[in-house]
Amino acid sequence: MKSVGISDVGVKRNNNQDSIFICDSEIGCLPNLYIVADGMGGYEGGELASRTAIDGFIDSIKNEKRPTIFESIKSGIARANDDISRKAEENANLSNMGTTFVVGTVIDGKLLAANIGDSRLYLYDGETAKLSQISVDHSLVEEMIERGELEREDARFHPRKNVITRALWAGDVSREPDCFEVPLKSGDMFLLCSDGLSNMMDDSDIEGILTLNGENIEKSKNELLKLAKNNGGFDNISIIIVRV
Repeated sequence: MKSVGISDVGVKRNNNQDSIFICDSEIGCLPNLYIVADGMGGYEGGELASRTAIDGFIDSIKNEKRPTIFESIKSGIARANDDISRKAEENANLSNMGTTFVVGTVIDGKLLAANIGDSRLYLYDGETAKLSQISVDHSLVEEMIERGELEREDARFHPRKNVITRALWAGDVSREPDCFEVPLKSGDMFLLCSDGLSNMMDDSDIEGILTLNGENIEKSKNELLKLAKNNGGFDNISIIIVRV
């Protein structure tokens, strides 16, 4: 496997509240690990929340001895949420901080992943050159789509697009992640990203860039970042691409 990643402040923000983690080798109970976290809660809170979540998750994974990978992942996410809550209790200015979280690991030809919030996981099929969104956004607009109140093509521009219904948060918001097991084959790719990427382009744009550049995932990463910025770059932009 080969992986690349970047986290960029974007065009409009003054600081980067996203955090990413990439490890192609063994870490704790996992053979590899990829994480994107998109922090919320103001200048200090968002940045601290995303970094705290990743650090807490990694520390949990390094000491994890649960019988299944998904149990280990869920335990790591619970630890991440506890760490965020503890820091918020120590400082009233951080009471609203939180973060999205999407994590993946490849084991025995399968991608095992979990997400909470609206940072996304995509799979690119190397045979068909088709991109599919694996994760489901935990957001108000996604719930509106499911209820038939909003067309999916209108969701990206909805004024309440950034309202999150699940997150790792100091407040009273569900922290329960969705988990996914996805078979992989040689030539497939998967992409983890914050909404600073997915809100700035259609999925077809992502698919086109991955198709055009093929094995050159470094070039794909750079072109995705450039397109997100050219389309406005209103938020921080985080991207991880892994080619199997």
